[in-house]
Amino acid sequence: MQIKPISGLPRDKVDKLLASIPFYRDVSKSEPWQYDILLRHSRIVELEPGEVVLKKGDTDTWMYFVLKGKLAVYADEVSESTHPINYITPGELFGDLAILAAGKRNATVVADAASKEISLFGTDFSVFGKLEEIGGISLNTKLIFYRNMVHGVRWKLEVYKMQHPNHPLVAKGRAIKMYMGTKGVKEELVALHEQATALADVLKDWNVEFGAPADSNPENSFNPSLVNDL
Repeated sequence: MQIKPISGLPRDKVDKLLASIPFYRDVSKSEPWQYDILLRHSRIVELEPGEVVLKKGDTDTWMYFVLKGKLAVYADEVSESTHPINYITPGELFGDLAILAAGKRNATVVADAASKEISLFGTDFSVFGKLEEIGGISLNTKLIFYRNMVHGVRWKLEVYKMQHPNHPLVAKGRAIKMYMGTKGVKEELVALHEQATALADVLKDWNVEFGAPADSNPENSFNPSLVNDL
């Protein structure tokens, strides 16, 4: 595993890359100084085929986007007798749900043996601090993150709903109401966090029943050609 600090990469190319990822794009537009903080807590990770990225049960606070290559997702330990339950491909986000579960990983993720080049963009979300603490990371940035989180998990649930419209979990997900109060305040942040956590619990139930994570949010996708010269 080779880690490259963002500071060592051309800023214009990093900006071009992240402009295609909703969370970073929105923060960059609304509060550029917050975007700079996020970049200081981010990195590019290059992997060799077969390297473990995340291990089920481990705890950390990093969230990643796949830039190149493919990752294999395993329900538990990796061995000769186990097979991937899913794959993560360029443009897809992973590690986000662990942020709602105190960083505990729910699956093992490994660089696919068939990929020649595997690289990730990661941000350490420990910089966020406690939910309602407003320090280095502003309320606005936290709100942007959790709005995107809620949107992304709802989309994943919608994928399952389309595939299994009569399943009881459809009603369970529908019962989680959207926040309708005042926007831009701590009350919204707390409500979004609670909503995202509840939605993630429903998503985990779907994943357990059907054996694989739902597809990623297409709005988190970007053009992999943008990273060819990073």
